[in-house]
Amino acid sequence: MLESFSRSDIGFVSKNPFVPNQTNLNPVRAWSAAEVWGYIWMRGLDYNPLYDRDFERIGCYLCASCLASEWKNTERIHPEMYSGWDGYLRRHAEAKGLPPEYADMGFWRWKVLPPKMVQIAKELDLDLKPKKGTGPAVKMMRGASPCAAGGYSMEAVIDVPSKRDLSYAEDALSVIGEVRYSPEFEIALLRTKEGRSKLFGGGQISVTAGTEKDAEALFERTAKALIRAEMCTECGICARGCPKKAVTIKGGFRVDQKKCNKCGKCERSCMVVHYYDKMRI
Repeated sequence: MLESFSRSDIGFVSKNPFVPNQTNLNPVRAWSAAEVWGYIWMRGLDYNPLYDRDFERIGCYLCASCLASEWKNTERIHPEMYSGWDGYLRRHAEAKGLPPEYADMGFWRWKVLPPKMVQIAKELDLDLKPKKGTGPAVKMMRGASPCAAGGYSMEAVIDVPSKRDLSYAEDALSVIGEVRYSPEFEIALLRTKEGRSKLFGGGQISVTAGTEKDAEALFERTAKALIRAEMCTECGICARGCPKKAVTIKGGFRVDQKKCNKCGKCERSCMVVHYYDKMRI
């Protein structure tokens, strides 16, 4: 209800594009928080008592939409938890070469900064881009292993020099299979006949497939797509070799998905994908 304006154009019934078979019902999508509370009081309905303890976001905490005052309220109620998380944020900021405001002002809560936070960063002359190495590296969270839901899954974080937004990765993934992309949340969902993979703006990759071999192959192609998108040198070899003329170089690798037949020739001809073989694990 705190996001009613941004969600007011959503239908009563909607599908989550990133969670298969999840259906969402949105009965109060156009109600403001004040209208919801007015209805609760008018009807004398019960509500979560945590609201009386100054928590506004219940169920998806810590959400990027929660107030900084609510995070400070956590310090008062659970000082040990607060100090642990705050310490982690500061160590992470220092390791990535980020300013202390990354933790102090809550910049850590967004993968993509909303306009208000972008303006604040500009006014304070803050550089909030992580300082990365010269080449990509991979931190494997979980290798191909049996998944409780069936099949096999893999998870890792790819640390790659970031030059472009995730829409370029969407194009690179589109030559592999069907892609759905959310610029708001910086998530690209790839679906192939072998399985599915999720690519997040922070470099996280999550893969599920029917077999261990398919999971490893899909992970490799997803990681290479991210490397191609971010490290493209704009040499144009892929564009010149595309038999359908679907590839163009416009500030990076771009694909006309209506023309692409997913032959994989552009993928195989790319020079920067060889960085994948040199990634540190």
